[in-house]
Amino acid sequence: MLVKDIMTKDVITVKKEASIREIAQTIVDHDVSGLPVMDDDGTVCGIVSEGDLVRKEFAPELPDELCILGAVIYYSGLREYQDAFRKIAAISAEQLMTKTMMSARWRRSSTTSMSSACLCSTRRSICSASSAAATSSR
Repeated sequence: MLVKDIMTKDVITVKKEASIREIAQTIVDHDVSGLPVMDDDGTVCGIVSEGDLVRKEFAPELPDELCILGAVIYYSGLREYQDAFRKIAAISAEQLMTKTMMSARWRRSSTTSMSSACLCSTRRSICSASSAAATSSR
């Protein structure tokens, strides 16, 4: 089975200026779990998911830290904390979206197999290869 055989070709997207309300409404209206975010040139610049919206409602977990002589040293979780805090304060798709994405390139003659896409997503610790494959409709 090839990626092009199961991917979504008419992808529902949002502009980077879309509000949180618009994102949530679009997800509900179209019964999807995530939306590619498009920049002004029509290029995918990120993705917002149901998970992003849910995490926006919860306080981020504090990073692991060590206090030595009054200095705070973060030894794990600081980047995740900063990302979670950024998402809590988000008011637009651009602020809420995940910018690092993996997608399968599609061309009419593409022969990318689902096993290759799954292997790639497994190596990158991505849970759903089908969502990665669905984000690219070019």
